[in-house]
Amino acid sequence: MLGAGKLAREILPWLIGKTKVRIFCRNPHRAADILNEYPEVELLQYSANDAGWNEREAGLVIAAPLKAERG
Repeated sequence: MLGAGKLAREILPWLIGKTKVRIFCRNPHRAADILNEYPEVELLQYSANDAGWNEREAGLVIAAPLKAERG
């Protein structure tokens, strides 16, 4: 998952127990409170190098709200 804000926190309960969850965020120290409720989550600082994984399958959730209006 990219992001550790409000939307990410709302999505987490639906992912926990179904798959391994890694949260990539700009500042893991600010998001560390997520680990209090979900200690099984891996919290990492985001970098462009993290865009690929060596695992066979991976899903990516971008937890960032978007405006409904067209640009």
